Amino acid sequence: MLRVIHPEQGALGMANVILKSALVLIGCLIAGDIAGVLFLVFVEVLPFELFSTPLTYVVWFVFGIFVGLSAYGVAGEWSSPKRDGGDWFALPQAKQTGWVIVATQTVVLVALGYAFHRLYWSQGVAGEYYVPDSAPHSITYAVAVLGAVIAARSMFTPTPTEI
Repeated sequence: MLRVIHPEQGALGMANVILKSALVLIGCLIAGDIAGVLFLVFVEVLPFELFSTPLTYVVWFVFGIFVGLSAYGVAGEWSSPKRDGGDWFALPQAKQTGWVIVATQTVVLVALGYAFHRLYWSQGVAGEYYVPDSAPHSITYAVAVLGAVIAARSMFTPTPTEI
């Protein structure tokens, strides 16, 4: 049986983790998108010749990594019971909670990708280099977010000796 946060809560505990991890991911995606747009606008108006197409991909990739790591950590922290000191990664249910967060955030990213494909990308909207208007930049951003979430799950999972 999959134990998530509070074993006595059962499905309610899992629904709590699913809802909170989806909300955190959406909030982090929006914050990362705003920050990325502001950064690219700032770089574009600089008098130097720094702005280029590869730079836009690098910016969205790096912001995606930060968003993914933040979304994983905040979702787990928000879903975990309050305690004195220590991270939620040290809890006995951290491994199972991490899998639920990864699965939920993967589903949210795929659903958003499908929605943007139907709304923007298949309609011939020219989005330059901004997310979510530009399909290649949005896919770069989403892949970086998902990769960071999976990497965070691997990096921050306690080993059996640490539990």
